[in-house]
Amino acid sequence: MNNSQDKVTLALFAHEIVPEIGHSRAMIETINQLPADKIEKLYIISFEMTSASKIFPKLASKVEFIKVPKLYFGPFLVKMLYFFIASWLVAKTRIPAKAKKIGIGIASLTVDYVNIQFIHREWEYFYFKNFSFPIHKYIYKKLLFFFFKLGENYLYRFKDSTKFSVLSKFEASYLESTFKVPKHNLKLNYSGINLDNFKFSNSSKDKIFMDLKEKYPQLEKIDIERPIYLFVGAFERKGLHLVIEKIQEVPNAQLLVVGSPEAGGNFHFPSSLNITHIKFTKEIQSFYQISDCFIFPTIYEPFGLVLAEAACMGLKIYTTSYKVGASELLGNLDQVHIFDDPNDIVIEPLEVPLSYEEKLKLREQRLERLQSMTWKKTGESFWEVLNLP
Repeated sequence: MNNSQDKVTLALFAHEIVPEIGHSRAMIETINQLPADKIEKLYIISFEMTSASKIFPKLASKVEFIKVPKLYFGPFLVKMLYFFIASWLVAKTRIPAKAKKIGIGIASLTVDYVNIQFIHREWEYFYFKNFSFPIHKYIYKKLLFFFFKLGENYLYRFKDSTKFSVLSKFEASYLESTFKVPKHNLKLNYSGINLDNFKFSNSSKDKIFMDLKEKYPQLEKIDIERPIYLFVGAFERKGLHLVIEKIQEVPNAQLLVVGSPEAGGNFHFPSSLNITHIKFTKEIQSFYQISDCFIFPTIYEPFGLVLAEAACMGLKIYTTSYKVGASELLGNLDQVHIFDDPNDIVIEPLEVPLSYEEKLKLREQRLERLQSMTWKKTGESFWEVLNLP
């Protein structure tokens, strides 16, 4: 980083800047690693933001939150189009011309720097191939993706000065081949991981499980003396339907599911399987620690931070290589089984739970590779994106 460089003004555009939402949390972590002494002002343009002192402690005095009034009616498409217009007006009337305007995906089309965490044009094929909808919902979804693609075509292709921070090699290749983004406007920037948040507790597995049961009574169905198979994430895109299909081949399996279907979606858990569902938790580290095997047959995953988390918690892992960013980093690690196609995943049943020593050994082996995945490194790389010519 060049110490002689003038201070910069940043403007971050996103629907929400709150740590509870994955892509938002990643952006918060990245911004926090930028050199605070080089930042003159940080504008946040959003529907909602957590207190600056909580999420941007080093930059709080430099943050100005410009709140875009929320719409309390209409589907997501209306919200998206409304934010396009509102963010453009804010950029024209409230943001200095010298500001470096940053966006998450196509939340705003007025930005010059994009943190790519998802490409809708790429996801559309998998979405309509794998899921069916009532006709009225199908028409709405098609319309939604039409506008997604319009936005991506404008920001990624026609606005040829846009610079990109990209989570995986396959996404970088897709931007180059599909949107003709020149290589000099792209930088591969793997997600960071807070390794300090994902390490073994000093408490015993039994104690952790008992504490969790007090908060989540549905865990009563789980037998801690038997192997626990874990799934984490949005049901549809992360492939829960495939997990259920594959787990039926494992005798007496008990599946722990953390997550939920997409908004308005329904998901049926077969009564023939022992499945425990946790809709939401802020204690995912504890769920990793009581589990033995992580199954993640995701259909499309620009990175997949949960894979890195599960890996550093010493779980046995089943996932795929195709369109999964984290798999680019986890190949050839012991007890990490990566398949080309999610349909080809074969789960080897565990006779007994992994011991503390077994998981600790796997963790130590994997940390040799994962310890480089820090938010500091991600922030330094993003700072380079902001200074691309």
